[in-house]
Amino acid sequence: MSDATSGQASTSHGGPESLVQPITVNRLNRQNYPQWSQSVMMFISGKGKDDYLTGAAAPPPKGDPKFKSWRAENNMVMSWLINSMDNEIGQNFLFYGSAKEIWDAAKEPYADNENTAEFFEIKCVLHDIREGDLTVTQYYNTLSRYWQQLDRFEKSDWECPGDHLKYRKIMEKERIVKFLVGFNKNLDVVRGRIFDTKPLPPLREAFSEVRREESRKKVMMGGQGAPTIPESSALMSRRTIFTNDKQRNGKPWCDHCRKPGHTKETCWKLHGKPADWKPKNERDHDSQGFTITAQEPPQSSPELHSFSTEQIDLLQSMLSQLQSSSSSKTIESGLVAQKGMFSNALSVKAEKFKSWIVDSGASDHMTGNATLFNSYSPCSENYRVRIVDGTLSNVAGIGTIMVSKDIILNSILFVPKLTCNLLSISKFTRDCN
Repeated sequence: MSDATSGQASTSHGGPESLVQPITVNRLNRQNYPQWSQSVMMFISGKGKDDYLTGAAAPPPKGDPKFKSWRAENNMVMSWLINSMDNEIGQNFLFYGSAKEIWDAAKEPYADNENTAEFFEIKCVLHDIREGDLTVTQYYNTLSRYWQQLDRFEKSDWECPGDHLKYRKIMEKERIVKFLVGFNKNLDVVRGRIFDTKPLPPLREAFSEVRREESRKKVMMGGQGAPTIPESSALMSRRTIFTNDKQRNGKPWCDHCRKPGHTKETCWKLHGKPADWKPKNERDHDSQGFTITAQEPPQSSPELHSFSTEQIDLLQSMLSQLQSSSSSKTIESGLVAQKGMFSNALSVKAEKFKSWIVDSGASDHMTGNATLFNSYSPCSENYRVRIVDGTLSNVAGIGTIMVSKDIILNSILFVPKLTCNLLSISKFTRDCN
């Protein structure tokens, strides 16, 4: 044993590191030998004890004064190794004589660099992986981990270093392409810019550029890396705010009839039913003909929006633009005269696009028809809306639709399960303001 190693022996053993505390979070468990061996070697090398793994720190004769120090350090390294394994595996190495024996014995059954099934599995994962709900950094790190595992199976001794270098360049190019093609559509611009670069930039440089673009989009979209879509409701969403004297347990309260579900201002017993109110079966029949009806009577739908004169004028202006945008289009619209309130929905029909419902309750413009979009970006997170049947439906993306040459609707949610197209009054007035 070298003098340096001997000198280390007198200062290293007996410290806190010689106890049973694990030296890595990657405990050996039959499936993670590459990660385990790398992390263990890093720790033990950092302590200057890697010679006990390689065998360079050979044991002196038992009568040698240095033998006691060697045995103390060897036992300490053995403890590190065993305590970094699952209990079931570590018990198999308790009676080995040296750290090198444990190190070599663990490699034989668990390294398995010829495991074709594992090689195939890694290839399949790399083929299928996409950015999806991940950030660009998470996506890149996931790819890198699998590429590192794949490299274990492709280690070989190249007779010509030049050929090896050419091969690495080919692999680098393939990995750049794989990295780029897995992006979501909202990164199409930066992807195209990188593909147009001749020659292709190194993988890390491409990652840095894409990450900068992701950060830029996040800042421009108000702190969100992808289109931010709240869990809102379509057709069933109502946002009326009641004062404390007009609500009980979070529900509107009528001070006249002393019943929940509506307020005194809309109480039928006090004001009577609206002049154009119809029974539910007649309302359903009329709605099929694209006429303007109240979806529900005020008593059963107490949370109707109250709109200002300016908001009503904005909606009428929009309907006028739709009507005048093309002589080939037909618009059927109307208003329910009910103390300045809109009915729940106005139905709009045009030949160049399917029916649109102007909804007083929807929080955002929404559609279930993907073919209407002029531009579109998928959502990278699980956003949902509550549709008319009361169930939550996933939002697949967000985009822009050109309803006519004069009307372009932005930030329209694509809800595949939605069976109609909704124009949100509140969204429209927010955009106009």
